[in-house]
Amino acid sequence: AALNSVGATGGDVLLHKTSRLSVGNLTIPAGVRLLGQIAGNDITSDNITFTFNTLGSTLLTTAGTTITLEDGASIERVLLTPSAIGAVAQSTTASFAGTAITIAGYGARVENCTILGYAQAVTSNGYSRLTICNNTVDCQAAFDIQGSFDTTRILNNHCWPFLTHGAFWNSGVDYASRDKTKLYRTGIGLKLTNGSDDTRIDGNLFYGFLEGMELQNVSAVNMGSNWIDHPNGVNRASNIGARFRNNVSDTIAQTLMIYGV
Repeated sequence: AALNSVGATGGDVLLHKTSRLSVGNLTIPAGVRLLGQIAGNDITSDNITFTFNTLGSTLLTTAGTTITLEDGASIERVLLTPSAIGAVAQSTTASFAGTAITIAGYGARVENCTILGYAQAVTSNGYSRLTICNNTVDCQAAFDIQGSFDTTRILNNHCWPFLTHGAFWNSGVDYASRDKTKLYRTGIGLKLTNGSDDTRIDGNLFYGFLEGMELQNVSAVNMGSNWIDHPNGVNRASNIGARFRNNVSDTIAQTLMIYGV
């Protein structure tokens, strides 16, 4: 109701730090910002019982639903997680499902959010001038951006196995004997396809994904400095650091660090 009440004129809707709300499909109208109050994205996950929902400003999405951003809408400093997971540390990724955020408008922004436990964190198809910055992500796949032009920014995102790292780290055996599949994610960290025009990709970490980054049929991309990593001592079939395919042109990768693949 609060989102709809400011939808006609635009403005901010504050999600209180102590809020922990269960939601279904939720649309943030054009020009509206849903602003949470999580303290930040520097979260610790070595404890197998860690509950991320203590960070506050949490939306628990029900199965099969998504948060949709219209033109110029934004979501900032909010923790998103499926209600089936509840932002509690997991021993496996078996419950990861659904899409957290669906961008359905130009100039939409996802900033300083913590997105945990989905099959896909953010998806967009056909929208430009996007800002996806400073987010903390643990999903099977992070960002799937299709058909985006005109200065989209994907900057300083930390994509890492936050939910299952505690189960890996506290397994009671030496590193070489630990189950490194707990650190695997089955999808792509960043998939950028069919567009781009001065798109900037910089300062991101993509850890544990089957494929760190994929650029396909894009041009005029400035990749800056990005890091792709994977558990040490693992021979994982079909693992790819970065892939450039089907007509990638006028693209600069200043520093692309790829480890463990």
